[in-house]
Amino acid sequence: MKKKAIFVAEPLLMSLYGAFAVFFIILSVTMFSVNKTDFAWFFLAFVLFFGIIAAFYGNLVILTREGICQRFLFIPVRRLTWDEVKEIGVLGSRPPFKGQAAKVSKRAKKPGMLYFYLSTKELTEDEKFDLVLKWPPFHLCFFRYSQKRFETMQFFADREMKMYNTGALSLGSYINEQ
Repeated sequence: MKKKAIFVAEPLLMSLYGAFAVFFIILSVTMFSVNKTDFAWFFLAFVLFFGIIAAFYGNLVILTREGICQRFLFIPVRRLTWDEVKEIGVLGSRPPFKGQAAKVSKRAKKPGMLYFYLSTKELTEDEKFDLVLKWPPFHLCFFRYSQKRFETMQFFADREMKMYNTGALSLGSYINEQ
């Protein structure tokens, strides 16, 4: 396997917001070309707004045997060794139902989009619930779940992964052993 793996945190949302930013750039250039500068500046504000969101979801997450590095616009913003990472987990982005409603609702089994998160401390159930409610987390490293990313994460981290609000997802026997 490779010495490092590089992932975009959320490729789908990065592409979507990036497309909106490009659309508003085109509108802005068009407005400048027909001397409608007020509209052009208005559209440039949208370029800035959607561009920042696209850059946030376009964070690069670099996994190595030593640890993890998160880059925003190619600038390292978070660098952690595997010893500093206390919890690695997978969680669903849709808030879970609690109590009696969870037994009756069909939606309770649909967790939304799945994400990896890496935390420097063990999270309680309430902290994980708050994490889902206040998604995306600015204080944690996160990136989109996929089977390929799961296998890569297991290779580099080589530890148990916690699951929270993942619906019918099963991460295998290695993960569920306790």
